[in-house]
Amino acid sequence: MILKELVKNVLLEKPGGATVLKEYEDTGKICDSSRRQMVNILAAHMTEKEGYDSPKLIC
Repeated sequence: MILKELVKNVLLEKPGGATVLKEYEDTGKICDSSRRQMVNILAAHMTEKEGYDSPKLIC
């Protein structure tokens, strides 16, 4: 799975993620508050899946 699909799937399954995706689809960009919300959603997902002290890095 490519990273774009992974991010989209995570956003679709988390509360607030669909709103971020809708804003991006409608306008082609996202505002600062939505960007912060997206980062928080993705960081929480990574922490949930990999743990807080995971040595793995996504590049």
